[in-house]
Amino acid sequence: MDVAVMICAIVGATLGIWNFILRHWEGLVRLKVIPQHYYSVQGKTRGLAVRVINLSTFAVTVSAVSLVLSDSTKALHSLLDTQLPKRLEPRQALDVVYPHQLIGDPNVLTVTRARAETACGTIAYATGRILKEYLELAREHQGVVSATGGQH
Repeated sequence: MDVAVMICAIVGATLGIWNFILRHWEGLVRLKVIPQHYYSVQGKTRGLAVRVINLSTFAVTVSAVSLVLSDSTKALHSLLDTQLPKRLEPRQALDVVYPHQLIGDPNVLTVTRARAETACGTIAYATGRILKEYLELAREHQGVVSATGGQH
């Protein structure tokens, strides 16, 4: 009898802790930021876009999407971005496209990551292969010599 009571108590406590954790996670703002390639309708122009996905269980307002520079006090915002602030329902995505001319901007060479910020102040960051590929493409376009001595 004592063993059965002990097992029920342990199971009950475990389920209580699990429910507490789930309720805590439901109340958090969660965003996924994904740098992506984009191509023009003709498929000739290659550029950069940042996708923001609302992973929360409730609607979130995205107020800013930017590319953070290496000193992290400055950022590049898309001039094509007339859709912000934008309310995203759960699992809804937003794409912010940067103009192709960005590739010639010297500031783009100091980009370290993509960033999305909500109206409530939550900030999410992302780096990744696509962002690195875009930065390499910008170095080639601008004729910048890499740290290894070769030109990209």
